[in-house]
Amino acid sequence: MKKYLIVAGILIILAGGFWLYSSLRSNSSINSSIGTSTENGFSFTKNGKTISAEYVSDPSKVDLGISIYPKAKLIDENQAVENLTIGSSKALAATYTTKDSRGKVESFYLDEIGSDAITVEAIDGSFTYKTIKPKTGIGSFVNVWVDHGATLFTIIKPTK
Repeated sequence: MKKYLIVAGILIILAGGFWLYSSLRSNSSINSSIGTSTENGFSFTKNGKTISAEYVSDPSKVDLGISIYPKAKLIDENQAVENLTIGSSKALAATYTTKDSRGKVESFYLDEIGSDAITVEAIDGSFTYKTIKPKTGIGSFVNVWVDHGATLFTIIKPTK
């Protein structure tokens, strides 16, 4: 039981860091006053938490540990797949978009994870994210949200 609580804690830290990262990234807040951004990745610190990412050069060779939603497209071929470091936690993350509804994407990932799936909702500014993950806390999980009428989702695969 203690092992599951530790794993759940790590996933919460990853999800929280991802929400911070995505809100800053979507608001174009990564700048020289809080971090650096290059064509190879970025690093920034906010409220004492450092998040860095190295972009994956060939997204087609990445194993995210779960299927990619049909008809989804990477948000940016050069910067959509990242090796993330949030504090001492590491993960592989890829962000996609689709014209399908948020509900369809959520249903797909609930089916993918199966009877082990749980969901958590979080609000970050004007975005409401739904996280779909295995209740064991082991394995990949998905954050789903809507921005400007498009459904976006990030698959996060903890690597350490």
